Amino acid sequence: MWNRIPLTLKITGPLVLMEIMGLIFGGLTLIAKIEKARLKEMDALLAGQADLVEESFRLSKGPPNFTDKHDLFGELDRDPKIFFQVVDAQGQSLYVSKGPKASIQTDLTKAMAFRVGKPHRSGELFDVNFAGDKWRATKETIEFHDTAGLPMKWQVFTAIDETASVVELNTIRKMIIVGAIGLAILSSLATAAIVLLTTSNLRLFAQSLSRINPMNPVWTFPISPQSAEEGLLFASFGKMMGEMDAARQNQKLFIANASHELKTPVAGMMAALEVLLARERSAADYQAVCRDLLKTVKDLRRLTGALLDTSLIEGGKLQPYEDYAINEVVETVIERWQPSLKTKDMKLV
Repeated sequence: MWNRIPLTLKITGPLVLMEIMGLIFGGLTLIAKIEKARLKEMDALLAGQADLVEESFRLSKGPPNFTDKHDLFGELDRDPKIFFQVVDAQGQSLYVSKGPKASIQTDLTKAMAFRVGKPHRSGELFDVNFAGDKWRATKETIEFHDTAGLPMKWQVFTAIDETASVVELNTIRKMIIVGAIGLAILSSLATAAIVLLTTSNLRLFAQSLSRINPMNPVWTFPISPQSAEEGLLFASFGKMMGEMDAARQNQKLFIANASHELKTPVAGMMAALEVLLARERSAADYQAVCRDLLKTVKDLRRLTGALLDTSLIEGGKLQPYEDYAINEVVETVIERWQPSLKTKDMKLV
């Protein structure tokens, strides 16, 4: 299965997968950092608002008087994005700010009542969610002395509306996701284009190989290589084709020489037989011609043995040649052609 997949997909697939995984990881990391920074900013804002609420109570210089609203208290009390509630030591609600809508005041008051009397750390933060709104709240304790000088403690719940921040974070999250998807698509297309361009010469190279004629294996590839690997491949294949062409030419030459070597003794045998059959001969003449033909057959056997040795050379099983005396070869040639020369009044010098 893997071997049937195109090279382009083998290269592009893993690269695109790694790019997508990197974008997913980077996008999630960026979203988490933005959310963390935004939450930290909201917590700092909430802490600041809680301090302002406490400070507005301390400005009364005694037990907080909710009827005598000074400027800071009145400004916080009217802010629709800020909610605060004062609860006495017995858990009774003493005052609820008037800034948020009545429905929101009711929901927040119920949420705060659930935490009244429960132990908490100073400045502990918690979320309050209802009807699509999200508020960030904290619980603080203020201490003062009543008119009799006795110490008292009130619990102050302060909350700020972070719905807009959540919507903004969701918008940023969507923009990051859409941007990551777009970047993944663009990077995938760019990677595929680069791989296609990089492997284009290989496809053309494969197509050029399919067009080579086995009877006349001539190969030309005029396209310049785009990389060192392609240059090495094209040069190596061109060298191999050159060596194959040289071997083919040597094979043609060998076949021509072998044909000539086979034709010569056959022609001598035919000439001897024609002379022998031209007229009646004595038994001695017939024997002489037969001896010549036997020598010729032996020569043919030697030639076929040489052809066999050639195949053994290609197979790496070459056997050593036998030694021959050149004078015997010359005498054999003279004896073979002597009858034909006599009939034509010719002499071999």
